[in-house]
Amino acid sequence: VSTTSGGTTDRRGIYFGTPLAPIYFTGDLLPNMPLPLSSTAVDSNFRISPDGSQSILEVDLDSGSTADDGAVALNQVGLVLGGMLVREGEDIPASVGGMGDAWDDFDFFGINNSGDYMFTGDTNGASNTDEFIVRNGAIWVREGDMLGGALLSGSVEGASMNTNGDIAFVWGIDVGPGAPNEALFFEDELLLEEGDAVDWDGDGVIDPAITIQSFTGFNTVTLANNGVVYFTADVNVDGTTLEGYFAMQGPGIGINYCMANANSTGVSTNLRALGSNIVSLNDVTLLAEDMPLNQFGYFLNSQTQGFVPNPNNSQGILCVSGNAGRYIDQLFSSGSSGTGSIVLDLPNTPQATGPVSVMAGETWNFQCWHRDSNPAPTSNFSQGVSILFQ
Repeated sequence: VSTTSGGTTDRRGIYFGTPLAPIYFTGDLLPNMPLPLSSTAVDSNFRISPDGSQSILEVDLDSGSTADDGAVALNQVGLVLGGMLVREGEDIPASVGGMGDAWDDFDFFGINNSGDYMFTGDTNGASNTDEFIVRNGAIWVREGDMLGGALLSGSVEGASMNTNGDIAFVWGIDVGPGAPNEALFFEDELLLEEGDAVDWDGDGVIDPAITIQSFTGFNTVTLANNGVVYFTADVNVDGTTLEGYFAMQGPGIGINYCMANANSTGVSTNLRALGSNIVSLNDVTLLAEDMPLNQFGYFLNSQTQGFVPNPNNSQGILCVSGNAGRYIDQLFSSGSSGTGSIVLDLPNTPQATGPVSVMAGETWNFQCWHRDSNPAPTSNFSQGVSILFQ
């Protein structure tokens, strides 16, 4: 903004809401921050949750120097982890994952409506362990760790968080002498790396001669809520380097079981589980796809599998039995996309006898039930998905 029409910039801000108002503004002194925001405080890589309730970014403090002036702000407050402000030059407490090093700089950010957040950067420690991803208050993974069967090496080149709290990112991996290969990860799964072949003509078949040379772009990767990872990459096409924009389905969790009958669309309702099977993360999303449009449905659970054809005159197969729970408080409509989803709350899993907490070592089975007209009013089921929790 400028105090005079056509004048030079006096202050900078990030504006949000109706009417527009700055939620970050240069010169402001945020809680937990030792200094006000400098004139260069607005970072282009800020992230705001879809509902506008959460925000995270790097801000520059008015320290009079570009050294150690960057700090992380979460919801207009300086982020404190382990009792220390997350700021360049500040020590990283061991409780947060520090290794006797300090924060050095920050790169990519993500946040969702629930307040789950992540950010990437590096420390001033050894060059083979300095790069990191922080997730919800602690270093989740850092350079030198094994992830997806690969040794992380080099820098995070892009990262994205969806509204489920899942993370996709591009990071180098050690493949021997020379520069690290860049690789695409979904959570702790390696999806793709330099040298891998891709489907270039969109026919659903991998073209062996078309291979990834490098992942490119400032925002190299974006993760959608349904687990699809979008990314840009340079590819080798008959000896010529071309850039492409790709979509790839990230891996789900659990194992599908029990067949599903076709619904009125002509195909069966598909059920996938996304996120993590680690109970402590409480990060599981159920996604039902290929449903008839604008029909109501909800999800079922049980620790016991079943196989009951046409229950209560349904056209489908019930794949759970025993003490089954119903997510009736999360009734959904498939809408114009023919999909429905819920985010599970594992400590409050509904059962016929009341809510229980999912425990590590337990196997839980899930299924989607939905209305249909085929051609008369009826119902149908997805196949089941079974998850062994850790």
